[in-house]
Amino acid sequence: MKNYRDNELKSYVIAAILMYFITTNGISGILNKDDISILQFVIDLLNVAIISSSIYAFVFVLDSVYGSDLKRTLVFLFTDEPGQTIFDSIKKKKSDIRFSNTDVEKYYKDVFAQMPEDKKGRKIYQNQQWYHIYHQYRDIEMVTTSAKDFRLCRDIFISTINIFFNYKLYMSF
Repeated sequence: MKNYRDNELKSYVIAAILMYFITTNGISGILNKDDISILQFVIDLLNVAIISSSIYAFVFVLDSVYGSDLKRTLVFLFTDEPGQTIFDSIKKKKSDIRFSNTDVEKYYKDVFAQMPEDKKGRKIYQNQQWYHIYHQYRDIEMVTTSAKDFRLCRDIFISTINIFFNYKLYMSF
């Protein structure tokens, strides 16, 4: 499942680093100098390349250091995970053209019947039930693609945090 990171995440990190240097006068500052010499241009460009590749390496190392639990905590810092509220959300939503609430409540009557009343227990229970459903269908291409897309977006988010802190660290020197 880790092959979701092959090109997209690397491209994102490289693009983010280059955009930072472009927007902070990194490359444009080099090109706008009046008395630029070829040697100075090459030195400045190498400086940008070395700093960028260093930040790139740190971002990927940090991404590998974070465990899935920490990444999940950071991504869902201000909200519940979708699996923790999925059945409550389905029950509340009255106008979804993909299904009727009556059909969902009938199909998952055992899930709804055993739903705990306390908020924490309810979230844990819903997440367990949702994972059970996912586990049954995880080898279907559409489900696999969605899982890879989620992991890619999660890692792009984490990489953005890493890039931000690396730049702040770089700028403090």
